[in-house]
Amino acid sequence: MKVGGLARQKAKRIKNLLIELKKKHGGFDLSFLKDLSVEDGIKFLTSFKGVGLKTAGCVLLFGFDKEVFPVDTHIHRILNRVGIVKTKTPEETFFAVGKLIPDKLSYHLHTGLIKFGRAICKARDPLCGVCPIYKICEFEMKSFYKKKTKDVEVNKNSALEFILLDEV
Repeated sequence: MKVGGLARQKAKRIKNLLIELKKKHGGFDLSFLKDLSVEDGIKFLTSFKGVGLKTAGCVLLFGFDKEVFPVDTHIHRILNRVGIVKTKTPEETFFAVGKLIPDKLSYHLHTGLIKFGRAICKARDPLCGVCPIYKICEFEMKSFYKKKTKDVEVNKNSALEFILLDEV
C-alpha cells in the first residue's frame, strides 16, 4: 500500500465535503450523478472545495462509467512529451484531449497511461531506452535518457512488459 500524503488536509476536506453534501442533498447518495451529463457532473463535483477536475473525472469514470478522461500528472506529462498536446497544466490537458478520446476507450486509456507513466515515462529518470513509443515521442531529452537506460535489464514479469493499449 502507498501513502497518498496530505492526510490531515484531505481528511478535513472530505469531512467538509460530506457536511456540505448532506446540507445540499439531505444525504450522501451520489447516484443522481448517473443521470447527469459529464459536464453537469463535473460542474457539480467541482463546486465542492478540494474537488478538482481529476477527482471529479475519476468519480464519473470509475463510479458511474461515464465517458470522461481524467488527467493526472502522469497523463499530462506523457501527452505533452509525445506531442499530442502542448499544455502547461493537467487541467489544460483535460480540456484539450477530452473530446479526442473515442467512446469506450477512456477507462483503458486512462489506466494504461498511468501504468506507463509510473513504469517507463517517469517524471524523473524516464526509461526512454526501453520505451515502446520512443520513435514517435517528441520529448527533447529522450536521447539523453535513452543512453542512460540502454543497459536496463527488462524483467519479463515487470511493469515494463505491457502493451500500452493492452485492453483496447
